[in-house]
Amino acid sequence: MNTKNLVIIIRQKRKNFFFRSHSSYC
Repeated sequence: MNTKNLVIIIRQKRKNFFFRSHSSYC
């Protein structure tokens, strides 16, 4: 498994979660 890919995926998931919680507050 590629570690770089894993890190990118985790970052994208965090971004999605952040955006979701943010839009909820707006």
